[in-house]
Amino acid sequence: ARCETCGAQWDIKHSGGMRLAKVAEDPYGVAKQHRNLTAAEWARVAARLPIDAGNLFCEACGADYYEDEDSITLVDAPTDAFGFAAEYLGRRLDPERLPWMGVGKTSGAVGPVCTSCGTEFDAEGGYLRLRHTEIDSLRAHVDEAWPIEDWHRLASGLPTRDSEAEFVSRFHELLRGAAIRGEIEWAHENRWESSAVRLVGEAEHRGKLTVAPQLVAFANRKAGFSGPIDAVLEARADGEILRLKMKGEAQEILLKVESQEISMRMRSGKVTLILTAEDCVHALVGW
Repeated sequence: ARCETCGAQWDIKHSGGMRLAKVAEDPYGVAKQHRNLTAAEWARVAARLPIDAGNLFCEACGADYYEDEDSITLVDAPTDAFGFAAEYLGRRLDPERLPWMGVGKTSGAVGPVCTSCGTEFDAEGGYLRLRHTEIDSLRAHVDEAWPIEDWHRLASGLPTRDSEAEFVSRFHELLRGAAIRGEIEWAHENRWESSAVRLVGEAEHRGKLTVAPQLVAFANRKAGFSGPIDAVLEARADGEILRLKMKGEAQEILLKVESQEISMRMRSGKVTLILTAEDCVHALVGW
């Protein structure tokens, strides 16, 4: 064993004792007085305490402490469930911080520690501030303060409550785009199929509007039309009205487009989208 601070070296015996084998400097005369001690006794000596020091005893875990007016020193610990003794044995500590440090709170402030992963928080009112974690999804949030429900969301890669509405809106937008581009299977293979009404002056002609990858068509005996997608010069939505400018047509083609409802089953549940004339524009000219 070797001390990282002073460079002293020990031979560890089968009995558990430690014999001082080498020391570069001995300003306090420790090497002259002691050679063979236990690890706990060396901790007392390192803290410049008597070998049999310890005036405070933990009835729960059997730990032995030395307490003075402004500090407390751990001098022996038969068990070390949270790795506290390995790090703090022989060090003078603040008594007010000690209870939290003893269960793995490296910050020494009040707050929970996960016994499974060691993730550590400081309690600040109704918020928890992340102090330490080994969880990849939480590393980017160290020193941030969030309510406990949002910490569960962040650990699972989900949006926080204050950003959920924006996330859902953006998610639905992406789903609509994927459906219109044909990246998600839905009711048909075309980019768009729905009932529509063509408005010609005062007349209304009901039919079926179809937007395929290379074709746009409106099926009606009197007012129907069809043509390639690149014949569409301009497409825009005015509420539920689709306005088309097409090659060879002097006037805009006006179509009252019926909205479509599509549903998808996802692991988070059923998602329902309403596709409108605006989405039909994207089907015609791209997203």
